[in-house]
Amino acid sequence: MFECYNNIIGLANEDCSCLQTGRPEDYAESASGLYLSELADIGALLNSPNCGQTLWDTLVAARATAVKITVADTNVLMGRQYKLKRDAIQQQVIGEIKARETYDPATNYAVVRIACNSIKGGYFTLRSVGTIFENVGAFDVLLYDNVDGYLETFAVTSLANKHKTNAINKKYPVYSKYAECLEYYLVYQFDEDNLPKNNNVSCGCGDNKISFNLKNNYFGSNYRNAQWAKWAMVGSSVINSLAELEDMPNFASNKMLGLTLEADFACDVNAVICESELDYLGSNYAMALALAVFYQTGVQVANQFFKTPTLDPKKLISSDVWEENLIEWQKKYTDYLQAVIAEIPLQNTDCYGCKDKVVIKRQGLFA
Repeated sequence: MFECYNNIIGLANEDCSCLQTGRPEDYAESASGLYLSELADIGALLNSPNCGQTLWDTLVAARATAVKITVADTNVLMGRQYKLKRDAIQQQVIGEIKARETYDPATNYAVVRIACNSIKGGYFTLRSVGTIFENVGAFDVLLYDNVDGYLETFAVTSLANKHKTNAINKKYPVYSKYAECLEYYLVYQFDEDNLPKNNNVSCGCGDNKISFNLKNNYFGSNYRNAQWAKWAMVGSSVINSLAELEDMPNFASNKMLGLTLEADFACDVNAVICESELDYLGSNYAMALALAVFYQTGVQVANQFFKTPTLDPKKLISSDVWEENLIEWQKKYTDYLQAVIAEIPLQNTDCYGCKDKVVIKRQGLFA
């Protein structure tokens, strides 16, 4: 979830004389060029005789906590400053869970298709894949997309003529810069000894049946009982070869071929920061973000020395100094976090917009 924060700051530069015992392999890696050892008192500890595994563990844990706090705080400030354009929807069941008729296949594979509305920063969580088949059975459902191809395999089971849910709980983006419409394919091979029920997609929209058409999507429609349709189109195709996934037709049927889906759809409020690679040389907000993590990590280290005095048994740094550091670093963290929000690149997301009748002003360090 926080990939863009990986090694956003380093722990120490190559000149660090701290003992190698317990030292992380990536201790000197810093995407931003910032190192925790540049904070004077932490640097002194890293070059002291007491330096060892306990201190390294403390620094690693402090950085991880700082990232979590920074993510949480940016989410809160984004909510205050900007308007979320799309509400999250949860526990959306796609596909009927009952069907009288059995599907009699004339091909080898079933493909349930999920064509996503291209919303930057949006994602769906596939909670479960349900099955409605004639008999008790176990089989694989393969997941592909139209960008990377094969993604993973889900092992599922079925009951005889009853709906059976199979937990998945995996998160997937709805947008890719490499596809006009990011599409996912859930694929399984037909088995004549355990045929699927011929269930419909079902939108709860009466006689107004939804129609899967990549050239004429229904994302703008308002189906009260199918809010998922604002985020994705769902339908099915049948194929004889997996190679056919490379060239799927624009149309799909309104059948689910024995499968059901349960999914959540929402915006990743922090994706506005992590949507693209952080440019620490050319982007004010990227360096402000790194500095926010830098100083919040310092805050976490100071807190640990208050909680665990044995980390500095020879009292190289007094409690008064740690208290002064904590106050100073927390203030700098707050200042840089405000700079992040002021400089946030809204073009990285389709999830946020300016609040009505509110003028967003540049403020703080980069004003």
